[in-house]
Amino acid sequence: MKDAFNPNKTVFFSWKKLGLSFLIFMVIMLVGSWIGGFLKPPSKVIPDRKLGMEALYPPPWRSDFDLPIARSLSKHGVTGCGEFQYRESSQHSREYMVYCTRDGNTWTAYLVWSGAEKVMGPLALDVGVTLPVRK
Repeated sequence: MKDAFNPNKTVFFSWKKLGLSFLIFMVIMLVGSWIGGFLKPPSKVIPDRKLGMEALYPPPWRSDFDLPIARSLSKHGVTGCGEFQYRESSQHSREYMVYCTRDGNTWTAYLVWSGAEKVMGPLALDVGVTLPVRK
């Protein structure tokens, strides 16, 4: 393309070239994202939240001492767990719903991944989950 002010000078920039380049780029991105949607590796299994906590962490409550759970809670500075009871996940091993109490009446909920020593909480108590019975 020639410069409008200097006919002997060649210009490498034009709005047409820019627009065409942008259009090609967008088509490549669109096709790439469409193909990429089919080629994604399988994701980690995500629990079905529609099941509810009672189904994800089925009864019974276990009250035997579990060192990996206690270690995870301690590592994350969780206090008020003089006593805890737990249920194991129906979908993932070493994943637990843990209810802690200091006095046997007031419970606090946590999710614990003992293998990774990770803790989420304190969480609101789920109304669909029966409270542990103190033994």
